[in-house]
Amino acid sequence: MLIFSDSLIEWKPYCKGQVLCENFNIEEWHKIVTDVDSDRDWQQFLSDYSHIVKCHILFRKIDDTPIAFAYTIKEDDKGKVVSFHGGGWDKSIANTLLFYRGMILLVEALLNDGLKVRTACLKGNTIAYRFIKSAGFVNHLNTDTFHYFWINKKRLYNSKIYKRFNVCC
Repeated sequence: MLIFSDSLIEWKPYCKGQVLCENFNIEEWHKIVTDVDSDRDWQQFLSDYSHIVKCHILFRKIDDTPIAFAYTIKEDDKGKVVSFHGGGWDKSIANTLLFYRGMILLVEALLNDGLKVRTACLKGNTIAYRFIKSAGFVNHLNTDTFHYFWINKKRLYNSKIYKRFNVCC
């Protein structure tokens, strides 16, 4: 499991018992994970699908406070295509900037590992849609329910948010 960080944040592997779902109201949580209703169900989901799903928690380094989470799902039999999803709590301006840093670190690590990276968001989730687009993701498919996106290194490195943080390995 990859562990990645910069001077301000660090992604750490999720450990059984960590609270995620309860950090959100249920409507917000269902925008991230549509078919899981509790932290107990989340732990069971991760256990049942541990061969294809990995979960990480984003921590602020200054006080080791968890502020967000993300999970990846292998989308093909060869493990070369992954989708990632997640969200953050305490949406202060400072934390929102850290969410961007965290997403950039995660996506860059996945791309550097030779993976194709995708994501999706519910059609009504305009906050996630804008967040994803601003990081350089390309909307390649829309269904009645979801927007689907992809990104590559060139798109990530040319995004304004990447250039703002100048995040590098």
